[in-house]
Amino acid sequence: MAAVEDLLLDTSALIHLIRDNEVGRRINAAAGLSTRVHKPLLSVVSIAEAMALAEFWGWGAAKRDRLSRLFQELVVLDARVPIVIERKRSAIPSGFCAARP
Repeated sequence: MAAVEDLLLDTSALIHLIRDNEVGRRINAAAGLSTRVHKPLLSVVSIAEAMALAEFWGWGAAKRDRLSRLFQELVVLDARVPIVIERKRSAIPSGFCAARP
């Protein structure tokens, strides 16, 4: 079982954080991302997905830079790490629409 400090962000959370929309701000506040002792975790798969979405949606340089900076603030895990497998298998698909930049 994962420890409380093991917060694994998924792709949809990353997108909301970068957009800095209401959902992203709620994620940031609820998880205390700016004040956490332990950096949140991120699967390398989520990095690839977020980069592909940024390209698909035609994000400009500023938004892509924010995405890159966010990657630097997180602990990136290989997709085969047990916590990634466990959390991804139990996740309900977010179903967020690819048509929303």
